[in-house]
Amino acid sequence: MNSNRISVRYAKALFQSAQEQGIAEKISVDMKLLQDVAGLEDFKLLLESPVIAASKKNVIFDGVLASRISKLTLDFLKLLTKNKREASLKDIARNYLATYRKSYHITAVHLTLAQKTDAKFLKEIEDSIAIRFKTKVELTSETDETLIGGFIIRMEDEQFDGSASNKLKQIEKSLLGK
Repeated sequence: MNSNRISVRYAKALFQSAQEQGIAEKISVDMKLLQDVAGLEDFKLLLESPVIAASKKNVIFDGVLASRISKLTLDFLKLLTKNKREASLKDIARNYLATYRKSYHITAVHLTLAQKTDAKFLKEIEDSIAIRFKTKVELTSETDETLIGGFIIRMEDEQFDGSASNKLKQIEKSLLGK
């Protein structure tokens, strides 16, 4: 069975269990954390190492993550190590979050700005997107000074590039006749 199908099945099973216990939102917070942690090189090596025993990995999970994640998530990690599926953790977390967002009608929006802004401005953007698209919005943001000015909004599979650097590229193309 390919790894994508495996990660989808584990994610759906976790989501179903979380819903039954009424903690789907809490588990979504855990999955965001685990998705970030699974992207760290040292943690990725731990997950993928066939040399480190499952029991040792579980001790590490207990020591590092137990105080930050729910018991269900910790038990789920132990199940993954028992079934030798811990290397799929990042994909499982991604699929859990996709399932969670779809079930609760939440749209993930990523905003890239040329300069730092305050929380009030981000909240205004989040609210205006929510009203415009009639959805709950989960907004993440980052700063990228190479944009020169403006912003880029990524919403699901769509992107709107309102950055000054993009506008300059468009002007350059039109001047060069491309």
